Amino acid sequence: MQPLADNDPDRMLASLNDLRTKIAAAREELAARRVSEMSKDHLVTATIGPGGALVDLKFNTTAYRSMAPAELANVVRETVERARSRMQREVMETVQPLMPGGVQMRDVAEGRLSVEEFLEEARRGREGGL
Repeated sequence: MQPLADNDPDRMLASLNDLRTKIAAAREELAARRVSEMSKDHLVTATIGPGGALVDLKFNTTAYRSMAPAELANVVRETVERARSRMQREVMETVQPLMPGGVQMRDVAEGRLSVEEFLEEARRGREGGL
C-alpha cells in the first residue's frame, strides 16, 4: 500500500512508518554492499563499494607482467566498469520497490524524469490505488 493511497490518518501514518523502516533498511543494506567482478581472462578482480567507489583491485595471476600497458589498462577499465554497472543495477533493484506509483528508478537515476513528472506519477499512483 502506498502511504498516500489511504484517507484514514491512522493507516496512512502506519504506512508511512512502514515505508520509513523499509527506506532505513535499504539505506543500511546499500551502505554495506560490495560487488566484485572478475575479468574475462580471470586476470583482475575489481570490487566496487557504495557510490561506485573502487574499493579493491586484485591481480589474480602474474600474467599482467607480460601484457602491454595499454592492454592491461583496458582489462582493468572494462572490469571496473562491469562491476560498477552491476552495482548500479543492484542499487536500482533495491530502491525500485520504494518508489511511488509508476515511477521507475532508472528514469530518476538517468535524469529522464523531472521533479514535476515525479510528483505527477506519484499522484497518479495514489489515485490508481497503487
